[in-house]
Amino acid sequence: MIDTFIEFADNNSKIAIIDKAHRLSFNDFLTACEKMKSFFIQSDLTGKKAVIFLYPDSFLFYVSVFAGVMAGVTLVIPDSFRDRKRTEQLLRTAGAEYVLVDNLTSFFAFLIPGLKKIRVNEYARENTVCKGTFPASIITFTSGTTGTLKSITRTVDYLFRQEAFIRNNIEIEDNDVVFCGLPMYTVLSIYSGHTTIIGKTPKNQADVFLTSIKAILKMKKPLPVSKCFLGGAILYENEVSHIRSIVPKARIRYVYGATESALIYMTDLDTYEKHPFSFDTPVEGVSVRVQNPNKDGVGLIALQGDIVITDDVHLTGDIGKIENGILSIYGREKYSILNAGLYNYLIDSEIRKNNKSVKAAFSFAADNKIHVVYEGKISKKNPDYIYHQQKKLKYDSKHRTKLDYRFYISKIAPK
Repeated sequence: MIDTFIEFADNNSKIAIIDKAHRLSFNDFLTACEKMKSFFIQSDLTGKKAVIFLYPDSFLFYVSVFAGVMAGVTLVIPDSFRDRKRTEQLLRTAGAEYVLVDNLTSFFAFLIPGLKKIRVNEYARENTVCKGTFPASIITFTSGTTGTLKSITRTVDYLFRQEAFIRNNIEIEDNDVVFCGLPMYTVLSIYSGHTTIIGKTPKNQADVFLTSIKAILKMKKPLPVSKCFLGGAILYENEVSHIRSIVPKARIRYVYGATESALIYMTDLDTYEKHPFSFDTPVEGVSVRVQNPNKDGVGLIALQGDIVITDDVHLTGDIGKIENGILSIYGREKYSILNAGLYNYLIDSEIRKNNKSVKAAFSFAADNKIHVVYEGKISKKNPDYIYHQQKKLKYDSKHRTKLDYRFYISKIAPK
């Protein structure tokens, strides 16, 4: 499959990457990747683990990812370096030996001490061409806001299966220009042969969004996009309205997925607006069931399939029910009281609908009680909940739309 991509890209003048500084053809991108691959091999990185400490909006980031895969480097890709303690925990979990930097990020490498620095911008001097490709993996991480930080290792074989899986379930035409806003989706988009915009904003150049909720919620102005595929977190009513205002002419497909399975179920945003937290289209290749349902039929969502990164059954940590083929997600098991029928996503929605002056509100169970943290004003309070007003809510570093539950539980109900 790597050879197939090389054959596709070789002498291909189609634009592969658009960013602030580049409009690179697939041929030019391949040339850069081959040079970087040789640079990595000459730097003795084959078979080693290296953290990518480069801006994900940069050309060098994606050249390093493709070259690392071709050179047999296990690449470690954290979502954020803002929290130093979290970063150190990530790196201990991954067991990295090297860190890939450029001239700018090299100055900040003190954030990740103890690793040997490799300056990737020096790849352009490389003249040696090393033939062949080698086994490699990419390590990313779950958000860890439920308490347990997990590293997810994707082999190259799995990445290719994931790319085919996404392509089979999401319709993107060959001539579409794609904006991703997520490093792994950008990698898969380039590999699929699409012209791909990298950066924080697509301006008016994209036909398709394949992106995170976080990325689209940051946008301010409407864009002429025809198709939009997004996911990564649960959507609330005000977020649905904002997304519609940004891509008013697009058919919007909302994906329920997980780090361990990029796609699980899908729905159109029109349908989701009428039936919040529900998804009506299962994806091929993933078997979904509800484990140990309560009297309401609500239980833990369990997955199986070749595309799921587990040996057997993956328990998502989400709770919900399947009825007439429709999957409804009611909350997180850890933050709900399942036997009492108290589900945190439904409680969040109830509070937001009943209090128009609240900017954001999130609920969670602690010590068998329901706590609510919120920004803004609440006028209608449920006497069974305990309320905690905040000047500014703290969100998790990965999604930026999910509450950092672990932080608030440690403050409100420390063990």
